[in-house]
Amino acid sequence: MRIVGIDPGLTGAVACATINPSSGEVIAPEAHDLPVTDFVDQRKVPDPVGLYDLLRTMSPDLIVLEHVEARPGRGSVSSWRFASGFGATIAACQLAVDGPRVHLVRPSIWKSALGLSSDKSASLTAARTAFPHVADRLTRVKDDGRAEALLLIQYYRQVLLTTGEMEVI
Repeated sequence: MRIVGIDPGLTGAVACATINPSSGEVIAPEAHDLPVTDFVDQRKVPDPVGLYDLLRTMSPDLIVLEHVEARPGRGSVSSWRFASGFGATIAACQLAVDGPRVHLVRPSIWKSALGLSSDKSASLTAARTAFPHVADRLTRVKDDGRAEALLLIQYYRQVLLTTGEMEVI
């Protein structure tokens, strides 16, 4: 089964791997930075067309997308840009998989299930351990988006695959 994990946002990432449903074995994991583009005012935003194209080449059976929300203390313009980028990300995902095969999961849920916190360095370490074949793509501090996208696949392996408790949009 082809599983994609997406950590949304400008510094987010997209990871993909084939998972053997009976053994949970990971085959050919990969991680990419989330495509971004310039918006009308020349500010960067997630690129839904670039994401759609990337997802179509990955041919996922399921996308595990981090369900993010605006954070307190952010300005209204920043929150609006973030929310519109997240909406575009959801739309690109739904179009790429031809329907409702996108599982949304809040960061507190998946991180807790994997024994993680909001500490990005811990996410990098956990991803390097779980996915040693792509550890060379997780060497910089700013690779935390790639790490968290991979860890969303790990969440699928450890939780969703074993419990079968998935809600898709």
